[in-house]
Amino acid sequence: MAVHRTDNPVLPADPPALLRSRYRGLGWICPAALDHCPDEIYYDQVAQIRMPRWRAGRVLLLGDAAAAVSLLAGQGASLGMGAAYVLAEELEKQPAVSRALETFEARVRPLVEQNQRAGVSAARWFVPATSYSSLCAGA
Repeated sequence: MAVHRTDNPVLPADPPALLRSRYRGLGWICPAALDHCPDEIYYDQVAQIRMPRWRAGRVLLLGDAAAAVSLLAGQGASLGMGAAYVLAEELEKQPAVSRALETFEARVRPLVEQNQRAGVSAARWFVPATSYSSLCAGA
């Protein structure tokens, strides 16, 4: 797995070429690693989904559709299953679907937002904005 920062939200047409360019400074290691990959490599973005509301009328977004916390935060599957359980509880307990969806979101959103913040924090550590050499240059 290779991870890097980019401001470009568009996936590259030729991921191996982008990786060779991006990791040119590592010398032989990137070309050698790519030589052992299949012809089509999996290249994607690590992202979060942040929605101001998860519901509209009787429609509810659940799991990653509502609030993907990102690969770096983890917990996506656990949050999705936990949210489904809470939704079932609220649908059973509340007299109206709209009220169940409202109370569901009030219960689940704080935990999701906490995990989203953890993902942002992990990204700062896992994929720093500056290189190690630039950090050491000022020392």
